[in-house]
Amino acid sequence: MPQATLQLVFRSTALAKLLYAAPAWWGFAHAGDRNRLEGFLRRAQKAGYYNNDSLPTVAAHCEQADEQLFSSLQYCYIHPLRRFLPPERNTPYDTRSGPHDYYLPQKFTSLDECNYMFRVLYKHCYWLACWTFFLSCMLQRCVCRLCMPTKDHVEEYL
Repeated sequence: MPQATLQLVFRSTALAKLLYAAPAWWGFAHAGDRNRLEGFLRRAQKAGYYNNDSLPTVAAHCEQADEQLFSSLQYCYIHPLRRFLPPERNTPYDTRSGPHDYYLPQKFTSLDECNYMFRVLYKHCYWLACWTFFLSCMLQRCVCRLCMPTKDHVEEYL
């Protein structure tokens, strides 16, 4: 059988079974489980069954599955899982749009961090907070330079 056909069969059977319902179980997989899955893909690649041109790791495949499911939940109003999304926020302000317009649910236990809905809703919040902090620091530095600060004043913002 040609190599391209073997890779197609591997993606259609083994990889599809491996990633079946990945958004549901990926958050509950421990580091050891994830390493075993990555090892399986490495062995398949070494045998010539898997070509990692598009997504090289199981984590990347699961991340893509998370994004596809969340996109489907956001834009398909008859999706059966849509009822598990929190209510949408309606703000009267014209601010920069975030990754989604949903209220963030409160986390009560450590298991909430493993749950799909919590993972996908909180996913981009850390990066948005870091970006906002970075912009505010840069703005403060620009303001400090404009007002001709002393050396002590500048060190306070660095």
